[in-house]
Amino acid sequence: MQGIDTIISDEFVCWEKINALRDQFKPELFDQVKVSSRDEALERGVNCVKQILEILQLAGLDLEKIEPGHGKGHIIRDYINSLRLLTQLDIDPKHAFIGLIAGTLHDIGVAIVDRYQEKTRAVRHAEAGALLVGWAIEDAQLDLTPVEKLLVQYAICAHTHYLGSSQVECADGVTRKIEPYIDEVDGKPIYGLWLARWIDRLDCSGPCFVCRHYLTLYRPHTDYGQDGYYQVEFKDHMQPMLRPEQMIRAEKLNRTMAEHLRMFANSQTNDSPYGKHDFGRMVELRDFNRASLARIIQSLMIAERPMNPARRNHVFQGWQLLLNNQIESGASKAVSKLTDMFFDQLNEEAQIHWAEAFDKTLSEYLNWLDAVLRDFDKFPESWQILERTLNVLFYVGFVDEWAAHLIGNNFPRFYPKV
Repeated sequence: MQGIDTIISDEFVCWEKINALRDQFKPELFDQVKVSSRDEALERGVNCVKQILEILQLAGLDLEKIEPGHGKGHIIRDYINSLRLLTQLDIDPKHAFIGLIAGTLHDIGVAIVDRYQEKTRAVRHAEAGALLVGWAIEDAQLDLTPVEKLLVQYAICAHTHYLGSSQVECADGVTRKIEPYIDEVDGKPIYGLWLARWIDRLDCSGPCFVCRHYLTLYRPHTDYGQDGYYQVEFKDHMQPMLRPEQMIRAEKLNRTMAEHLRMFANSQTNDSPYGKHDFGRMVELRDFNRASLARIIQSLMIAERPMNPARRNHVFQGWQLLLNNQIESGASKAVSKLTDMFFDQLNEEAQIHWAEAFDKTLSEYLNWLDAVLRDFDKFPESWQILERTLNVLFYVGFVDEWAAHLIGNNFPRFYPKV
């Protein structure tokens, strides 16, 4: 990827650029954003996202090759969620414009920084994404003012919601101090920054999150919980256990997948530091996903009897289809490896529990998809095309009857109108 590979090759240089962004940011800069209405913010924001993605791909970035869980499918759902949120959120259009761009592209930095190798970096995927998007804006000479470019970059950086400062011993031998990003003024949120976080959180709950997280398990890695980093190994992580949260934190235990999902579900409230400023449409979408995730967790924990072979085979075919197509089209190798690991490493009890959870996730995905299609009925058709000829509804929907039948079509609508 000529021109892209070198963007984060020197962490010292990148760290200086990020600190310069921090120094230049001022909340009042949002007053200089050149949009005056919601319609203008959305239309201009959609066009900017499309142009940025186009220039990045022309430069060699392949969305299909981004790490499963944070790749093309995640970006598409972030785009979908940004439109579902911002078309019905009563908010300053200047903030909506910045939030749409940053919210859709907040994880693009995973293309050049491994999400699960961040323990030894201060310039992490958020900061890398900000630098990458900044490079694309300059290279394409987009119709963004210098202030708008700065705000987009800062919002992408700030989507990582640091609650406190920390010292990081970086791989280059330098210890750097990471500070939280400015996101409030006198206790009031700077919504243009919180929107990227909200859009990210909408794909960190509900059925899509279950699928996303499962895809990351094809290799051992270090994940992050609210209480710090912990190791993830497939066999242990997939045990159907929900231990008390206090025990996990006190004994510094590695979380199971069920516990990881519960942790995210519990953070999706206004009592959480992550959701404290949620209102209006964000609360509606958040609660819809949270209830869905709770039902999936419940189905996992109450499973007792094995499925009959025919139904189990049907569920696993549907599960693999969903992961390979609607969730992450570039994840076929990960899905194949995970299938082998599932049957080779998990005991019968764990398999029984997860078969039920997979089945429930499939039906919950259909609920989510139905809501998406209903919302997109109200949007301009041009919004369905994200980059080149990619129709986002064809990506998340089912475009043939066989696929719909395999998943279990009990809904009046499954695929977008052709």
